[in-house]
Order: sequence, then C-alpha cells, then structure tokens
Amino acid sequence: MINENQAFYLIIKTLLSQNQCQKTVVKNTSIIIKRLLDETEMNNSIYCPSLEHINSIMNGKPALHRFPNKMARYIYLACWNIYENFNNSARNVFFDKENILSKDVIIANLCSFKGISSHKAEITYFILNTYLNRFIDSQLLNKLLKSCCNLEYSISEEIDYLQNIHHQLS
Repeated sequence: MINENQAFYLIIKTLLSQNQCQKTVVKNTSIIIKRLLDETEMNNSIYCPSLEHINSIMNGKPALHRFPNKMARYIYLACWNIYENFNNSARNVFFDKENILSKDVIIANLCSFKGISSHKAEITYFILNTYLNRFIDSQLLNKLLKSCCNLEYSISEEIDYLQNIHHQLS
C-alpha cells in the first residue's frame, strides 16, 4: 500500500515530468513536496495551498522547472482536483472504491489532472506497481522503456524516494 504523502508525490512528480529528465524531476518534486507540506501544516489543509505560494516555490532559486509558472498552475489545479474530486485524498487517485489497484482507474484518474497525458499516467502506473512489487504487463513495460529515455536509470531513485517519503512524512 501507499500512504497519502506517497500518493501526493506521485501526482506532483507526474505533472513535473514534462520537459525534464527523470532524475531532476525526482529531486525537484521532493523539494516542492517538502515546501508545500511545510506551508499546509500551518493551514491544516494539505491540498489547498495558494497559487501565489506555489508560484513562489516554483520561481525561487534554484529553478525547479523549465516552465515554473505553468507547472505552478498545474500543481494548484491538481490540489483542487484532489480536494474536489477525490475526497481530499491523493490516495484515492490510485485506488478504486474497493481499494484494489486498477490500471484503467489509475490512468483515467491521473488523466483527469491538467498536464497529465495517458503516457505520463502509464509511467506513474509502472513506478507504483514496481514499488508495490506487482505484476507489470510486458507489453506496457517494453513500450515505456522504448519511449522514455533514462526510465531504466531513474526507477531505482523513484523507488528509493517513495520508501523514504513513507518513513519521513508518515
């Protein structure tokens, strides 16, 4: 299983994976998550930070994305999507009503976020299932490895970060 913080990380990481190498995405997502959680602890509302605060995180030094304003808007909209459509739980994006992982549900849920394509959703599905030691369809695996340069090199870092965030923020 994954916890709330791991689920939130996966969503934000998926948004940021546009036009950046995976290693940079993992590093920058961890910075963004830490800063967002620091702000929201004060407000008691994890998934509803202000757009201004997200912009300040994204536009600070060092730059956390090639398109910081666009990504800040996507993160802001993602937070509201979680709040409004997933009962304020990022974990609900990855589990259906019976609490069983479903590829179709996960991909459809991720694609409901502005800035996430089915390809990016499939990568996140792959990372999640790798973390959970679950079976991955070999056709999907081959497709992702052929279309995503460096995925085979960054997957271990993604898994390590998911394990660390589980222990640090739970």
